Amino acid sequence: MSMFGKDWENGVSIAKFKCTTNGPEGMWDTEMRIVKLEAGKRYFVVYDPFANRLMWFDGDRLGNIEARVAFRNIVELAMCDADEGSNLRGKS
Repeated sequence: MSMFGKDWENGVSIAKFKCTTNGPEGMWDTEMRIVKLEAGKRYFVVYDPFANRLMWFDGDRLGNIEARVAFRNIVELAMCDADEGSNLRGKS
C-alpha cells in the first residue's frame, strides 16, 4: 500500500505524467485519479509532487474542471523545468 492509503490505491488513474528535468528535482511525476470512498462519495484526486500530498476535488463537473486545471498546471511547470515548455511561454 502506498503512503496515501487504500482509497488512493483503489482509485482509477485517469491521467499520468512523468518527465526528467533540469531542475533540482531531477524528475517530475504526477497523476490524477478518480477515488470512490467507502461512503460512496466520489472525488477527483491529483498528486502534488511539490508537497508530496494529494489534492482532493469534488466528483462533480466543477471538481472535474478544477482537478484538470491543477493537473495541467503541474505538467506545465514540469515541462518548463525540463526546457520543454518553451513553446508554452511563446518562445520558438
